[in-house]
Amino acid sequence: TGAKYIDHLKQNKISIKADTLIIHGKADPVIDVKNSHLMQKLIRNSKLIVIPNMRHLIEEEILDQFKDRLINHLTANS
Repeated sequence: TGAKYIDHLKQNKISIKADTLIIHGKADPVIDVKNSHLMQKLIRNSKLIVIPNMRHLIEEEILDQFKDRLINHLTANS
């Protein structure tokens, strides 16, 4: 779960050096968005984007939003 991954990051002081994009669906019924907010605080040079109508998976109706944000991140950090 998201909480276990957050605990793993904290306990092992994992250092992610790459610019990191975290995308989370606000309507995610599986992992609470608060975990992504915590992850953003733990990962230096990270950016969090919360997509309001996105659930746990990348569904067709949000695919363009997801793709655009991912491409913007990749081109800005290349």
